[in-house]
Amino acid sequence: MPVHVLAIGSSSTQGVGASSPAASYPARLELALEQRFPGAQVEVINAGKAGETADGALARLNAELDRIKPDLVVWQVGTNDALNASVSEPKFESVVERGILSIERHKSDVLLLDPQYSKRINDPARYERFVETLQRVAEKEHVCLFSRYQLMKTLDASSDAGAEPLLAPDGLHMNDAGYACIAERLAGQIQDLVTRSDL
Repeated sequence: MPVHVLAIGSSSTQGVGASSPAASYPARLELALEQRFPGAQVEVINAGKAGETADGALARLNAELDRIKPDLVVWQVGTNDALNASVSEPKFESVVERGILSIERHKSDVLLLDPQYSKRINDPARYERFVETLQRVAEKEHVCLFSRYQLMKTLDASSDAGAEPLLAPDGLHMNDAGYACIAERLAGQIQDLVTRSDL
């Protein structure tokens, strides 16, 4: 029986910074899940749209859920909201909560994917508050969160090269290596959740 995963989000779901669509994180995630679950038919549908905020994704979400009927939704969210000064933290929190409820009403599981880490953020304090908001929402709504922000921040502090080898030339989007790293770690978390029967 095929397993359908909906990857929705903004440019780093779409694959901006990758050398080709095949190097985007959803494409790499599909391959990684097939390797971890031999014999399973896994399809990861890329519904990324560059520049989109949480509000924009919410407007598309119900249509995508009705169309795909996914078993799991990976919602990459928060980067553009944090970078857009017109988006308030309470509004962002409310939109994410509404999105989670919508996914759950469609009988799909949800895994949140938070913003990437970058040293080129103009207002890092605001950016981190949005990361923390996602953590708080995930805990409150009892949904899974994959923190690429903490992963990349830890990698940045652990070597002389920092996180730069995972980033595209713009210093914000990921490159092929970054997307591959995220996909492998994300597949591992999904495998752990399935093993513990959380998904």
